[in-house]
Amino acid sequence: MKRGVIACAVLLCALPAQGDLTTISPAVLDALTQIDTAPSKTTLNSMFPTQDAALANLRMIALDHTNFGVQLRAIRALPAYCPTLPLTCNATVPHDTLLVLVDEYKRSPRSPQDILRARAAIEALGATHTSLPSDVSVLSPLLADPSRDLRATVAHALRNVCSAEAIEPLRARFQIEPIEQVRRVINAALRDLRQCP
Repeated sequence: MKRGVIACAVLLCALPAQGDLTTISPAVLDALTQIDTAPSKTTLNSMFPTQDAALANLRMIALDHTNFGVQLRAIRALPAYCPTLPLTCNATVPHDTLLVLVDEYKRSPRSPQDILRARAAIEALGATHTSLPSDVSVLSPLLADPSRDLRATVAHALRNVCSAEAIEPLRARFQIEPIEQVRRVINAALRDLRQCP
């Protein structure tokens, strides 16, 4: 417990002076620095005055690049605010935030951190289970990304989006994919997509 408090204090001190991240409470920081899991919606909601405030703060942290570890966990927590279909007004905030992050990756130079950030956003977008063809059109071009890890992440996310629109791009990529690990993920995605409604 004492180590956790010290680690939390060190991370809090490491936050930059710029932006709103300096206003993150130790409780929020602790929730967003858990190693094995993203914080639940209930946990995040209990730290802010309203659910909308929790979501707004989570979005701000997810889009801020100043503390990479906290940002990744905020990105991974966004799907907790997406109900099952149909998407409601409140669900557009996390969904649109994830789309912004994926689009940003397409335009930016690709450092290892950019790849990890993109993978987190892609995984989270898949975890929203939207079944939206527009999500497939956003993700599909990334099946040709130079990073094999990112290609595997995209195939897994397309499986989770659960739209028949993903079958053709996955089949096309399977035909030319040189990495066996990625081919297995694509094959599993194609198998599971046949089960989607």
